[in-house]
Amino acid sequence: MPNLLLAQTIKGKITDELSNDGVAYVTVQADAKHKTISNENGEFELAVSSLPCDLTISHISYQPIKIKANDIILNLKLKAIVQNLEEVVVGNHALSLMKSAYTKAIKIVDESYYAKAFFARLLMKLTGQSI
Repeated sequence: MPNLLLAQTIKGKITDELSNDGVAYVTVQADAKHKTISNENGEFELAVSSLPCDLTISHISYQPIKIKANDIILNLKLKAIVQNLEEVVVGNHALSLMKSAYTKAIKIVDESYYAKAFFARLLMKLTGQSI
């Protein structure tokens, strides 16, 4: 019970460095027993044993920071993590299968006019070309 009487409450707001918008769901942690998560507006309250204390502030989309909190009111800014993603190509799997089947059929069908004509028409239909 004496720990509750000596506890300090740190209040603050966590914002994006560029937009100054509040960052929701940021973890603010002093130690394993003293941690909280910011609300939708980036605001938080954290009870700690005493000040000053070391805080770790982390979020999956932002660079984590560690600070020494000397005050009960904190305004923190987080820097976004920028990641370059590889290009994704979206294609028509069915069309690629049909093209593959057509290519194999051309090799297998020994100069048969009707088989070639059938696969050519089928491929043209699938690709949206007029017959």
